Amino acid sequence: MGIKNDIKKFLITTLLLLGTSFFIKAQTNDSLIQDYDKLSNEGKINSIVSYVSKNKIRFPEKSFQYANDAIILAQEEKDNVLLIKSEAALASCFKVAGDYKTAIEHFQEALKLAKNENLKKFIADVSIALGDIYSLISKYEEALNLNLEALKINKDIDDKKGIAESYHNIAIVYYYILNFEKAREYNFQALEIYSGLNDTSGQAKSLSNIALIYTSLDSLDKALQFNFKALNLMQKIGNIEGVANAYTNIGLTYISKQNYEESLKYLNMALKIFEGNVFQRNRYFVLFNISMVYLQKGNYQDALKFAQEGFTIASNSQSPDLLAKAYSLYSDIYYQIKDFEKAYKYETAFLGIRDSIFNEESRNKISELEVRIETENKTIENELLRKTNRLQLYLFIALSLLVVIIVVIFYYRYKTKQHANRLLEEKNKLITGHNEMLEKLNKELNEANVAKDKFFSIMAHDLKSPLWWFKNVTDLLSNKFDQLSKEKIMEITKVLDDSAQTSLHLIENLLQWSRSQSGRIEFLPETINLSHVFKHIMAHHKLHAQEKNINVAINIPDNAELTADKNMLYSILRNLISNAIKFTKSGGTITVDFSEKPDFWEVSVSDNGMGIEKDEIDKIFRIDIQTTTLGTAQEKGTGLGLIITKEFVEKHGGTLSIESELNKGSKFIFTILKR
Repeated sequence: MGIKNDIKKFLITTLLLLGTSFFIKAQTNDSLIQDYDKLSNEGKINSIVSYVSKNKIRFPEKSFQYANDAIILAQEEKDNVLLIKSEAALASCFKVAGDYKTAIEHFQEALKLAKNENLKKFIADVSIALGDIYSLISKYEEALNLNLEALKINKDIDDKKGIAESYHNIAIVYYYILNFEKAREYNFQALEIYSGLNDTSGQAKSLSNIALIYTSLDSLDKALQFNFKALNLMQKIGNIEGVANAYTNIGLTYISKQNYEESLKYLNMALKIFEGNVFQRNRYFVLFNISMVYLQKGNYQDALKFAQEGFTIASNSQSPDLLAKAYSLYSDIYYQIKDFEKAYKYETAFLGIRDSIFNEESRNKISELEVRIETENKTIENELLRKTNRLQLYLFIALSLLVVIIVVIFYYRYKTKQHANRLLEEKNKLITGHNEMLEKLNKELNEANVAKDKFFSIMAHDLKSPLWWFKNVTDLLSNKFDQLSKEKIMEITKVLDDSAQTSLHLIENLLQWSRSQSGRIEFLPETINLSHVFKHIMAHHKLHAQEKNINVAINIPDNAELTADKNMLYSILRNLISNAIKFTKSGGTITVDFSEKPDFWEVSVSDNGMGIEKDEIDKIFRIDIQTTTLGTAQEKGTGLGLIITKEFVEKHGGTLSIESELNKGSKFIFTILKR
């Protein structure tokens, strides 16, 4: 289990985005404006809406009271516009209180009224606010759909601020579902618009979100740069909640840099600001990260203390993501203190919530919405192109009429028209070429989605089997331990070890492939002694080879050196050695050879095992085709290791080739380009 590295990093940073709600300095008292009673009902409602916007955090009880009064006044006036404002104000009060269910009901009522009146600006604003709450309760497809509707409306009415808010919230949803590249793209689009509008608050929250994305992508220096920019802007505008969130995010980045003292400094500053009952969600994230710091430092007592305080908040919230994070943190802490029963209990609880959030139906809906985004963007581009063509046509007609009147220059008019037709034809060809390119991109996207679906299917199938065995064996040990002989216990332990090794190898390959696909693996070449690398690798595979009575001959000089990325090289050789042992029969031989060429180094791993049929070789490196084959001792795998191996070899400018004959053995040869 352990600290889960990249998966845990995702869980640490997930849901720390600021959202669309910012704390505004409250008035120094909790009363409405002077001469309130002299105002008309419309004036009173507008005054209340302004008060709630500024004071719902500082004076929550008064804000609830006034918002309810506003609804009563709006109903008396029978004015739907005033009722929309009042419902939205009351919904924002419930959101601050953490009652998301009731907040959604009031926002939905406001949205219904806005749609009945066809008030586009209200529809967009309420959709953004409602989408923000759906993000908080992990209903990402609903959140994305609402923000897409808001974006379309804001573009129709050319509301720059609204477009920026839509981009910002779409970026949040993409961040939650781990699509960091799209999250970064939409955040930068929002930042550009906010900067053009001189909207300091908007710039601050975009900078903060960009910093979180860079933390997730391990670009930690960039993350700190954007975090401190966001902090300076938050301090400049007096945004207390924003300042505290910036402290939290800076502390988070320092956790990733393993600078725990700096991390605790900023997290404690944030914790001080988030005292009380208003900022419970924000306070939870601070407690969670402080617990993580102590866990990393090995101070399990303090880690458990802060985790328990955070768990109380998560249990009382309506956000499944908070509870999932709390369970995951408990699992890690109890695993480190070797209370494996509790660690397994909380890990199971965490997986149950996570799977309910990121189920297949939800992923499919989000994929459909992503296609819808691309389609709508293309529609807008095509509409602009059609308008441009119409304008060109009008100009051409006007010019033609003028030339007809001026008979003297008829010939010139004819040549001009001919030239214009050629231009139009060229533009039509260009449009046709663009359409063909779009069709090609759509085809590639569909193929990528098919490959993704098959990949997840392979992962689910191959991971389920060892875990199923693991569960059955643990059930047997738990219920019938006293009835088992020592030999039977040893046999069961061997099954447990095999299942754990299979699951670990699968997860390692899965994480490496995922990081490779998202571009998060940096290529860091250095001079490496190849002989030392193989000694290290064989230390891990020696037992497996001995169990199968396989001789491994390493024909590499002690001084053999090459230039490569150390982690990638270890992964390449580990996968090739593991693969050779897997498909070599008992008593077989594996041979490793090394040679240096003028432009590259060459390494080969040969075995006299099962071999591969010729028509199966090309399928080995395709993720969309399942090529799992049992080893000579019924070892299992996914085939993902060789796919990763090929990608890592190609990152070195080299090639991976296979020479094989069925029932006679295989030879895997890879090269590394000299630099």
